[in-house]
Amino acid sequence: VAWAKRLHVPQVIVLSGNEQAGMTREAQHASMVEGGKRAAEIAAAGDVTLILENLNSRVDHKGYFLTSAKETLAVVREVDSPRFRMLFDIYHEHVQNGNVIAAVEECAPFVNVFHVADAPGRHDVGTGEMKWDDIFRAIGKAEYNGYIAFEYLAKGDAVESLTAAVTRMRKDLNEGAKKRENSAETAS
Repeated sequence: VAWAKRLHVPQVIVLSGNEQAGMTREAQHASMVEGGKRAAEIAAAGDVTLILENLNSRVDHKGYFLTSAKETLAVVREVDSPRFRMLFDIYHEHVQNGNVIAAVEECAPFVNVFHVADAPGRHDVGTGEMKWDDIFRAIGKAEYNGYIAFEYLAKGDAVESLTAAVTRMRKDLNEGAKKRENSAETAS
């Protein structure tokens, strides 16, 4: 936190670490919440926000503890601090659990950063099996206004790939926001 403050870094990614042998999931969850509360106090004093990331244990991170956005959300809710939020990794959520859109809808109010990569292979948006138009629309519809970071291995020219991905994302986020606005007008 001291280095983050000194370098003007507003957010620091934190990880749960691996499952602990001899410790139940419930006990490890409780330990994370207790540690998260203590860490959030330190982060608040340094004017930094900690963002807890979900990873998958099926392909990339064998033995990792927090393997779903919903589990990560449960920890963040229990820590109950504006200085302890979520980093929702869409690739990891898809690989581990599928049904990314339902998780996006539930978690978005607690997310400070979304990480983006397609599956399989952690490549460019649109090169895998994920339905990015629907995912980005869900983020737009959720009134999300934080960061979206593209964290993938480009299959071709990285600049062309990123330009195409950002253009697609902006279009879909705007469509999702329009759907939200239309729904609100219809409800009134």
